[in-house]
Amino acid sequence: MELKCRRTHYDRLLIEKSKYDRLNKAAEARGMLPVYICSTPHGIWGFSLPKHEITWEDREMPATTDFDNQRTITKTVGYLDTALGFQFA
Repeated sequence: MELKCRRTHYDRLLIEKSKYDRLNKAAEARGMLPVYICSTPHGIWGFSLPKHEITWEDREMPATTDFDNQRTITKTVGYLDTALGFQFA
């Protein structure tokens, strides 16, 4: 499971392909299902990753989020629609 905290709410939540792959590999090794959870100012959404088809694309993005490093790198990312996830109460 991975928990991502976003400062802004989006109806389509970003997930990096490298994180998606790592979650799937770790879950498979443990006989579990990979889950991605994302909190935003509007709530918390969960996604059972095997149930979602994700279209991947390369985007120039900051190398890090919360640090002074302004360098950008190419990341392969996809989006999970909040309407297809489950919202925690």
